[in-house]
Amino acid sequence: MLLMNSRPDELRRQLGTLWRTALVGFDTVREVVVRSSQSGRLRFDIAVLHNQRSQLLHHLGELVAQQLEEHDWNGASVEMRETFQRLQEVETHLGISRAQAADNAFGAPRGFEAEAAADYGSDDGAEEVPPPKRKRSPRRRSKGAE
Repeated sequence: MLLMNSRPDELRRQLGTLWRTALVGFDTVREVVVRSSQSGRLRFDIAVLHNQRSQLLHHLGELVAQQLEEHDWNGASVEMRETFQRLQEVETHLGISRAQAADNAFGAPRGFEAEAAADYGSDDGAEEVPPPKRKRSPRRRSKGAE
């Protein structure tokens, strides 16, 4: 009889130990989840602030470029002037490249632009050489049509 009574007590004791261990594990998991979400939020906040900083620097740069464009060079350093001149060169090249890309995208024959006309015997670009015609392959008749 002693064996019979001790078995349910032992089972209760083991279940109680298991339950307490599970509760401690759940608390640990909850703490890890909370810390992880806080860390993720901090990383998100840092990314948003970094993006805002980039946008503000971009806007500030545009304001400075606009001021320099109006030839208000008072207080501008040599480095700032050189950077502004380089910016103007890049913008000019960008405009030319966009125009060429649009020409090519909308069917202008490649290699026949005005600046490439000298390669085809014209100095002013007025004379264009037509592209070579494609040869058509002869059609074959099917055996049933004979």
